Amino acid sequence: MALKKSDLYSSLWASCDQLRGGMDAGQYKDYILTLLFVKYVSDKAKTNRDASLIEVPEGGSFDDMLAAKGDKEIGDRFNKIIAKLAEANDLRNVIDQADFNDEEKLGKGKEMQDRLSKLVTIFNDLDFRGSRAEGDDLLGDAYEYLMRHFATESGKSKGQFYTPAEVSRILAKVVGIGPNTRQDQTVYDPACGSGSLLLKAAAEAPRGMTIYGQEKDNATWALSKMNMILHGNEIAEIEKGDTITSPQFTKGDHLRTFDYIVMNPPFSVKSWNNGLENDYGRFEYGRPPEKNGDYAFLLHALTSLKSTGKAAIILPHGVLFRGNAEATIRTRLLKQGFIKGIIGLPANLFYGTGIPACVVILEKENAQARTGVFMIDASKGFMKDGNKNRLRSQDLHKVVDTFNKQIEIDRYSRMVPMSEIANPKNDYNLNIPRYIDSSEPEDLQDLSAHLHGGIPDRDLDALQNYWDAFPQLRSQIFAPNRPGYSDLAVDVSAVQQAIFDAPGFHKLRDEATGIVEDWFASHRNALASITADTKPNDLIATVSDDLLARFTPMPLLDEYDVYEQLMTYWHDTMHDDVYLLMADGWQGAAKPRLAIVDKERSLSETPDLVIGSGKTAKKYKMDLIPPQLVVARYFAGEQAEVDDFNVTLAAATAALDVHAMEHGSDEGLLRESTNDKGKYTQQLVNAVIKEAKASHDSETLACAQEALALVKAEADAKKAAKEAQTALDIATLSKYGELTVADVEHLVLDHKWAMTLRACTANEIVAVVSALIARVQLLGGRYHATLAEIDEELNEARHELADSFRLMGVADLVSGKHRLPGFSDPWPSTRLGDHVTYVKTVALSRAQLDSESATRYLHYGDIHTSEAIYLDAATASMPRARPGLLKNAGHLELGDLVFADASEDPAGVGKSIEITSVPPEGLVPGLHTIAARFDKSVIADGYKAYLQFIPEFRDALLRLAAGTKVLATTRSYISSLTIRLPSIPEQKAIVEVLQRTNREIDLSQKRLAKSKDIQVAMRQELLNGRTRLAVEPPL
Repeated sequence: MALKKSDLYSSLWASCDQLRGGMDAGQYKDYILTLLFVKYVSDKAKTNRDASLIEVPEGGSFDDMLAAKGDKEIGDRFNKIIAKLAEANDLRNVIDQADFNDEEKLGKGKEMQDRLSKLVTIFNDLDFRGSRAEGDDLLGDAYEYLMRHFATESGKSKGQFYTPAEVSRILAKVVGIGPNTRQDQTVYDPACGSGSLLLKAAAEAPRGMTIYGQEKDNATWALSKMNMILHGNEIAEIEKGDTITSPQFTKGDHLRTFDYIVMNPPFSVKSWNNGLENDYGRFEYGRPPEKNGDYAFLLHALTSLKSTGKAAIILPHGVLFRGNAEATIRTRLLKQGFIKGIIGLPANLFYGTGIPACVVILEKENAQARTGVFMIDASKGFMKDGNKNRLRSQDLHKVVDTFNKQIEIDRYSRMVPMSEIANPKNDYNLNIPRYIDSSEPEDLQDLSAHLHGGIPDRDLDALQNYWDAFPQLRSQIFAPNRPGYSDLAVDVSAVQQAIFDAPGFHKLRDEATGIVEDWFASHRNALASITADTKPNDLIATVSDDLLARFTPMPLLDEYDVYEQLMTYWHDTMHDDVYLLMADGWQGAAKPRLAIVDKERSLSETPDLVIGSGKTAKKYKMDLIPPQLVVARYFAGEQAEVDDFNVTLAAATAALDVHAMEHGSDEGLLRESTNDKGKYTQQLVNAVIKEAKASHDSETLACAQEALALVKAEADAKKAAKEAQTALDIATLSKYGELTVADVEHLVLDHKWAMTLRACTANEIVAVVSALIARVQLLGGRYHATLAEIDEELNEARHELADSFRLMGVADLVSGKHRLPGFSDPWPSTRLGDHVTYVKTVALSRAQLDSESATRYLHYGDIHTSEAIYLDAATASMPRARPGLLKNAGHLELGDLVFADASEDPAGVGKSIEITSVPPEGLVPGLHTIAARFDKSVIADGYKAYLQFIPEFRDALLRLAAGTKVLATTRSYISSLTIRLPSIPEQKAIVEVLQRTNREIDLSQKRLAKSKDIQVAMRQELLNGRTRLAVEPPL
């Protein structure tokens, strides 16, 4: 049974990397790729010896290497085996570059013996007998995977042998290699490295191409020769030598010419002309500067083109704008019309350098008639991939579409007329920013709006593409203010819901979903017809291009973003699935297999399903159909029962934990009942019960019996949940054996692929609309109040606060030594436990929460991270909990005070938040919280939030928590506290004074933010010349 491709590659790399030891990746790759080569040609010879262009002689095969496992002379035997293979195929100094008997690199004696034995075992697991040469087979992908990793590991100076596959495909496509390219047409790379760029270019032609290349570095040249054979291009001509000083493809004193040239030469080589004797007519348009060889490679490519030839060359941006000799060459090439286009790429794409590069496209055909240069600034389109940047599928597709169709896109691409380039202000300088401004437009602040109110209509007009998609939305959420300005008609906090409720949003979502469903339905038969003969690259190209075309006319959504969703899913999941289906068929690929555990290679797969426990447990992998899909389709009722058992178990565990924290601490009654993790054990609790009975300690006995009941309740819940899960797992595993081909197709096509892609598209819509929400909220907050209104509010708040301070003094207010005017009654001591009840909490992990369900969920982590002491839950962004997980959960009410029950920091002890509003859908207290409901006739709403700042309250909690294994706050701790409390009227008066300080702080911060916005607006007005200063004339 086949493994997923991604699993195979990752385990191959992990195994090889583990055995590398201290060897440099640049050296180690020679060993790994040589083994890959020998394994491949040996497998191909087994399949069809007559069809293979490589002869595998007796004593020169991979099987011979495998037979040397464990031999003390294994390194020497490997060298002799490879020598026989090289001798039989005229590949000496090609495949025998790596010395397998090198003790410095591979170790001495037993170390070398073990390392090489393990390596040959790893490669024995690969089977290339059915591998094809189209470029999307197992071998090609494995080689690409290893090369990318070796390039990443080789460091800045040694990764130049590899051009990223995405960039290679761009070069091939923009020079016109494609479905109509003939097999006899030629492609040439004068600096071919490992040959990866040449192979990717040739792979764009369905029937292949005639390949030529030259490489200076001996080891890299050998790598390229092997690479050609590995990819079925045994007859490719790859020559060795310096392309500039000793070109190998010549006819007398002239260079041979080719239909297409692709090249990623070393950047800015200083010694390019050392030993140069014959320039072969390459410098007709000027000689490159002595210390920079960029134009030497470019001119070599130009001279090597046929009269109808096309070339794409990766070069540093300096070739576009540097002066002197290079400026002369550039000017002449432009006047001749040879430069067809320029594509600016993102920085840090390549393994040999981090600097940004560009693609220069040369075309001799119709050169004299060329009237402009097509430019693309693609520098912003990429993803992070470790310490490098990487082009996404959408970036590649957009660049190619834009260039080949010559589409002009604002801030991305344009056809620059030659007259503009030749204009004296540009003087044939091709620096892309001169012609394309790809920077984001500055967010202009409006001075008048800050001073007089209203949101500038120009900011709203800039969102016209949204208003076109949602016709009534603008008038629903905005109202006129004065000419040129509008007001937000809803509160800023209500903007999100107003937009998501808009009819246009639902129409957009339904339309996009319909497009995806129609698209998938049109390709379902093709997907259901996947066989061993399917070409995955052709399959995904067909379906992805169709999806792109269907979304092109769709408003708001960027068709390339939707395309990327599909391609990401393809690379992450679908490609693996297709490979499994090709290898094993629908039923075979769906069968569970035992998870791989290979101690020799330190490999251990994470199982998808485990039946049994301990040493007898069987661990299964379900590569094609994950168990959750089978469960959702056939065992939804059973899963609901398991969920109920788990909720019961979580509640039992939470109750047990709370009891242990309250009574099992170092000073608690049951301190002898907890282990070193602060947990009760039945053995320890029983021991305390026995001792309490013997000593007639009724209080401890009652508490311990309560603990024992909780321990047994958790054990029973755990047993029930485990039994239910085990039964479900067994039923699920059994169901796999009953699945028909139709069942598998339905699960994979309709439940796995189609549902995932629908969800991905829905996420794209939410992302687009969220951008509108964020912009409207920003504008609403920015211009909500004028400078004068903020100043008026701030002055009023300061006057109110000053009155309070004059009456009592700041120090007295903070210390509580001073009473507010009109209050003189003493503060009675109050035991909190006499006036509080507790709301039942529900313990859910973050993984069990979502953003779609109705009921809000207050997690203790959200209390710790909040700077606020009040929670407006009706408008706050909070996690949600599914109704099925909230059985028996208590619901919070206005005025409830919710504590975080544990803290790693003394400052967090007693941290709490008071509920000031509850949404209609409800709010529940969650994991590690204590929800206290105080008698409102004893503690007023608003005052509860300040309990955590009362010294006697907080100090008492700290003393109780200090003796525990964690800094815990418990219900019993809170209930046990006695504090002095003022009367309800005085509490309300204190809250009002304290909230005045909060208001003054908020307004001060708002005033500061407004001043900064006005400063930005003034800078924009003055520096852009929209506002001019009046200057007094000199006397």
